[in-house]
Amino acid sequence: MELNKLEKAFKLNSFNTEDDIKIHFHSDIVKPLLEKVNPTMVSQYKSENNLLAGGRTDATFQNISFELKKLKYFQTANGIKEALYGRNEKDHGLYDYIISNSGVSNTDTPETIKSKLLNSIGVGFDGDSFIFARFMPSHTSHKINTDKLKIDINASLAVSFIYEVKDFAPGLKRLVLLLKQQDKIALNKKNLISIINPRSAFVRNSIKTIYDELQFNLNNLNGSTRVRTLYKEWDRVFGTMYGDDDEATSFTEVSSVIKETYGYSDTVTIDSKVYLFALQTFFNMFLKLLIYSFLAQLVSPTFKVESLTKPQIDKLFDGELNKYESLVNNFFESHFMEWFTYTCSENKFDTTVINNILDVVNRFDLSTYILKPEEIQDILQEVYMELIPAEMRHLMGEYFSPDWIVEHALDLVGYEGNIEKTLVDPTAGSGTFLTHAIKRIVSKLDGKLSRDDIDKITHNVIGFDINPISVVSAKANYILAVFSSCDDAVFENFADPIDIPIYIADSILSPVVYTEESELTLSIDTSVGKFQIPKFEDYSCASEFLKILSKSIDDKCDFEVFWNIVENRLVDAQYKAVIEELFNRLYTLHRAGNDSFWPIILRNSFAPILIGNKFDFVVGNPPWIAWKSMSKSYREGTLEIWKSYSIFEKNAYDKKTTHDDFGMAVTYVAVDKYLKNYGNMVFLLPASFLKSTKGGEGFRKFSITRFGQNIPFKVDAVDDFSNVRLFTIPTIALKITKGVEMEYPMNTYKVWEQIGKKSPIDSHAKWNEAEKKLRFDILSAQPVDGNDKQSSWLTLPDMEFANKVLDSSKPRYYSGRKGIEPAGAKGIYLLKKPIKSRDGLMLIENCIERQRRKDFLKKGVHKEKVEETYIFPMLGGRNIAKWQVKSNEFILVPHTAKYKYGIPVKELAKTAPKTNDWLYYYHDELLASRIQNGKFFNANTQPYYRLDNIGEYTYAPYKVLWKEQTGSMSAVVVGSFLESIPDADKNLFSEDKTIVVDSKVLMLGLNNIDEAHYVCGIINATDIVNVIDGYAISTNRGIDVLKYLAIPKFDSNNQLHKKIAEYSKNIHNAFKTNANANVCELEALLNIAVREIFE
Repeated sequence: MELNKLEKAFKLNSFNTEDDIKIHFHSDIVKPLLEKVNPTMVSQYKSENNLLAGGRTDATFQNISFELKKLKYFQTANGIKEALYGRNEKDHGLYDYIISNSGVSNTDTPETIKSKLLNSIGVGFDGDSFIFARFMPSHTSHKINTDKLKIDINASLAVSFIYEVKDFAPGLKRLVLLLKQQDKIALNKKNLISIINPRSAFVRNSIKTIYDELQFNLNNLNGSTRVRTLYKEWDRVFGTMYGDDDEATSFTEVSSVIKETYGYSDTVTIDSKVYLFALQTFFNMFLKLLIYSFLAQLVSPTFKVESLTKPQIDKLFDGELNKYESLVNNFFESHFMEWFTYTCSENKFDTTVINNILDVVNRFDLSTYILKPEEIQDILQEVYMELIPAEMRHLMGEYFSPDWIVEHALDLVGYEGNIEKTLVDPTAGSGTFLTHAIKRIVSKLDGKLSRDDIDKITHNVIGFDINPISVVSAKANYILAVFSSCDDAVFENFADPIDIPIYIADSILSPVVYTEESELTLSIDTSVGKFQIPKFEDYSCASEFLKILSKSIDDKCDFEVFWNIVENRLVDAQYKAVIEELFNRLYTLHRAGNDSFWPIILRNSFAPILIGNKFDFVVGNPPWIAWKSMSKSYREGTLEIWKSYSIFEKNAYDKKTTHDDFGMAVTYVAVDKYLKNYGNMVFLLPASFLKSTKGGEGFRKFSITRFGQNIPFKVDAVDDFSNVRLFTIPTIALKITKGVEMEYPMNTYKVWEQIGKKSPIDSHAKWNEAEKKLRFDILSAQPVDGNDKQSSWLTLPDMEFANKVLDSSKPRYYSGRKGIEPAGAKGIYLLKKPIKSRDGLMLIENCIERQRRKDFLKKGVHKEKVEETYIFPMLGGRNIAKWQVKSNEFILVPHTAKYKYGIPVKELAKTAPKTNDWLYYYHDELLASRIQNGKFFNANTQPYYRLDNIGEYTYAPYKVLWKEQTGSMSAVVVGSFLESIPDADKNLFSEDKTIVVDSKVLMLGLNNIDEAHYVCGIINATDIVNVIDGYAISTNRGIDVLKYLAIPKFDSNNQLHKKIAEYSKNIHNAFKTNANANVCELEALLNIAVREIFE
């Protein structure tokens, strides 16, 4: 239906009275429109409807109230005012009708009233122009005027009344959307997730169909070469970050979670990486079809979704369907996720899946954001979070940012929505930061974008992400944000389609690795070899060049024809040899069935370099992936970056198992390659980057020293959200300014906490709403070690006492040790309580339920008698608390103080043959696990059952213990099994045993019980705990906890030292007698004594 014809037909009538408008509005506009876009609801249009709460509308249709006036009545301000508010104190207008037709009642809660008002709409029409009126959410609350109605709304509501006047043509478009939406589901988080979720039969069947087709093409010779090429390249760019199944990184261990989420039985084999590709393909199809319908509706509001044929599907996903009506250039393009357009299966799997998805898309009201642009939010990430199991997302470092923290980050970085300023998110995810930046621009421009504004936005607000599906989501959100806020005139003559500036690219590798091999060219490795392209002056030139290249190969042009098109216009003659080689390589690949999608892939991959200028603002939430969780190939590929920025400053072993996180590299590359000098950056990062004693030293250099540079950057502010339910990891918002030296103390360290119950804040809450549930303290921050600017940060309200405790000029006498590390075989060495046999042996059974590796699980439990020699009582984090031992476990430790790398096999076979046999049952599995969990293990000189972190200290008679992960510092002294374990079984061992600890417990081994209590008393004293808590985050209290404390050496003749030890003993004894003992008085006396030592 052409709306301009409808308008012309209507205007042929004569309009002498208001009734003429009413009659022809219904007969010539509303009725034909409803018959076209909402035929089942034609009868719902009611003329002159008396509303229960007061007022009689000229007409109603569901939640829409109509006020119809004489021809051109709205040409005066008074005419508009009368339509909105009535002629006088008794007459009603759209304001009253909207309230009355909303269905609100005196018994409704304020939230219900607000919801009903926001869903009610008023439309005025005078034969020449339209008025659209409604309530929208507001930052301030006030009373709603119901003086003319039979209802009284007493509550103050956070809503405001707005209206806009539109000319006939744009008004008619808006009316179509309103009439159409009555038959649809609102496009919001709740409705989307109710349909697109892993429990839905539609979703499960669709993904299974995609997965099966993908497996066929990857593994059957009759499958498509192009599908294999695209999958391999996806795997190279994205998948290899997380390892192959035979490499057994954590990522490949989630297949059981996939099975549980998607309803597969345990007997079915699932390739977790191929399944992820299938999941992403489904989500890609859904997103592309959603945006296809959204854009088609913008061009033609009466557009109706119809089934697509296979050729139409291929054209749509290639960007060729309805090309000349297109608003966007680079959303529909062949990339990894379009592999299904290259299949040739007889079952037409994609036609079925695509049309099923279209049916679902058609159920949603895609005009939601056009009609209510203030409701734009990143709901697409919610669907992705539903589809991809949390375990899988977190392994990929994907922690999605709630709207309120994004708003706060943009406030913190100082981005107000100035359309002339440039902003980039180098790890954009689903585009939440970009969407919010666009919303700020729109707000600055009074809610409407011109065509020029759109060009500025797409030039200045840019994103990259390595995850292809995240980029599709981000582009979709970008499109929704921009096109829902356009001025009506924009679509009248849109001219050239726009490019959405979000690219599938490794924003970390790309600007560092690809650019530094040659002055003239850029090079990139792919799954089919290395490509070289010229270095272009700007991205638009490069993009245009690659587009022409792609088309020329598709059209089977000769190279000379292609060269004549691009020479001088896009490239100089000096590049002819490089370009000819590129052309011939791509042409050969195309002929071999590896296709012409390469220029699109290259266009994305090189985008971070080709964009050119640096940015005023850098924002984002980079992926949090521990170095050790990445695949070997990605670690090797990025190691040079880490080394060149001096982020790693440890030995070779630590490069494999370090606690350093990939986000550190992202931060340094972002400051170096994307941020302007004196520009501002805010990243959401793990708090451990600043406050870990187990990593982060290189990060805390705060200077770009790569290749002889010396560019400082300053942490201007930190907002610490560790005490807020935000992500699963303690989180900070870190603000950086480039080109300014770091200074200490830094006095803008805010620690936020939730007021009252610590429940999650709604992810779509605004910052001004979230802020009401939060409070903050401002602390000072400085390196904990005065001699080492890169040491962990100490944060406290006052540094005076802490500086005495941490005095770096004084000697250190005590250092911590880590507990026993079972090298990936915890469920083998950890034992249930042994049973003593009459023959002096012990019947043991390992805790296989604590094991993750599949090869061990396949072998199962091993229950057999062994010698008691190497069985020890053990304490883990769960077994200890401040001042007390709560319980214990047992562990097999085939080591001695002499043989700290494990008793030689021959020796063990001689001294404890039963133990040797018991361990040999798991020989192959223990050896494989031992080799994989490397450290300095040498299979030629050390036994396969070697454990880590064992020395003389392991067997010390007294130990001070503290947990690696605990909310606040807490320590306990232990001696032997019978001394320290509550209700210890006196008959279990033939002699008392030393207690050992696991790797989640840190320890100080001592030979003197008084000295142990002296040290424990100090580190458990309230004021010392405050200092330790100031530099050691709750998830990461390493051996360095003691390293920074200037604890004087214990002197048995020093009365103060003896007094501290005595207090510690008394408190321990109180807890042995009563697990809930009140020791506040003793702790207060202890704290006074400990302060005296340092003061």
